[in-house]
Amino acid sequence: MKTPAPWGIAVLTAVSSPVGRWARIIGGPAIIAGSLLSGGWALALIPVGILMLATGVLNLCPAGFFLGRPVKGDELVLSFTRVDAVSLKR
Repeated sequence: MKTPAPWGIAVLTAVSSPVGRWARIIGGPAIIAGSLLSGGWALALIPVGILMLATGVLNLCPAGFFLGRPVKGDELVLSFTRVDAVSLKR
């Protein structure tokens, strides 16, 4: 299990929070709509919008997979809290 830098923990905690989750739920369709209206190379952003929408609705954080941590948003935040508390005691 990798421990990211303190700023990385703050970013992942913010993304996994209810506000971050709603930002992905609203931002995903906005990216999809903007890319459809723009056309051309902007259409390449459609998968990004779909990923944002899906992870927001399902409360998932794909970065947890790369860190060897839980992918579920709430469990990811708790895993950082537990690791930090253990490392402070040592």
